[in-house]
Amino acid sequence: MGTVERVTVAMAALLLTHSAALYFRIGPIERDLVEEAHSRLFQQGLGHVAVVAEGRDLTLTGWVRDRREAARALAIAAGTTGVRVIRDELQERGR
Repeated sequence: MGTVERVTVAMAALLLTHSAALYFRIGPIERDLVEEAHSRLFQQGLGHVAVVAEGRDLTLTGWVRDRREAARALAIAAGTTGVRVIRDELQERGR
């Protein structure tokens, strides 16, 4: 086997190993982000807001009193390290 073939095989093996590592880490990453975001929300009195993760993207759901409370929840979740995108599916309950 020549040098080019060896480099190609090595690169393919490296890519495969890296892909497998990312694949098996997705679950724990999502869990960590949800736990951290929900903990931060809970500490600020917004424990009733639900957090769902897809990769590094978070979706906030549930009921809030008003848009001000929704904006606060979104800002708190956005401050979570590792979050890429926040989707707002919060609904106003009204008074």
